[in-house]
Amino acid sequence: MVSEKQKDNKTYYMCDICKLAYKKKEMALKCESWCKDNPGSCNPDVVKFAVDID
Repeated sequence: MVSEKQKDNKTYYMCDICKLAYKKKEMALKCESWCKDNPGSCNPDVVKFAVDID
C-alpha cells in the first residue's frame, strides 16, 4: 500500500518500501510492486517518473 504525502497543496504518492514519491498513484503502486519482487533494485521504466518532494 502506498502512502500519500501533501506538499504545497499537492498530493504525492510514496512507495512504502523505497520511499520514492510520484505524482500519480499508479506509478507508486508499480514501484512498490517492483520493490516487493526485486529487493534492492529499481525499475528504470518506473523510477524515471519519481519526483523530489523534500
